[in-house]
Amino acid sequence: MAILGQSVSKYNEEERNNAKLPLPPEQDSQVQVLLRPGLLADVQIIVEKLPDVIHVPGQAVFEKGGKPIVYVQQKNGRFEPREVQLIKQSESMMVLGGGVQPGEIVALADPTAGKNGKKDEKKSSSNPMSSMPGGK
Repeated sequence: MAILGQSVSKYNEEERNNAKLPLPPEQDSQVQVLLRPGLLADVQIIVEKLPDVIHVPGQAVFEKGGKPIVYVQQKNGRFEPREVQLIKQSESMMVLGGGVQPGEIVALADPTAGKNGKKDEKKSSSNPMSSMPGGK
């Protein structure tokens, strides 16, 4: 409620200054008090923890000779194919158990496509997004 541009509260200044937040749920058994209809909550559900793994976009993993590989950029700028071990995968991400080190750069498009004419019959630009829908 506001009267002539001033807010009116049922609490006085001293009560507002001494107000305390409720304890976190780990320290308080009254979780039902904290969660009520109409309130929002941020929730993180951990299904499985995978220690010491690297995840890459699904489009960075290719199949060569029936084995999964990624192309890792070398210091000279060229890409080297490396066999990787797939642990898990989702629609867009692959979890690798080995073959790539943290911080290494992997190609999102096959750098060998279009060079020999086998994999890409169309004219290809050097932009990796050219193979993506809407890419130019």
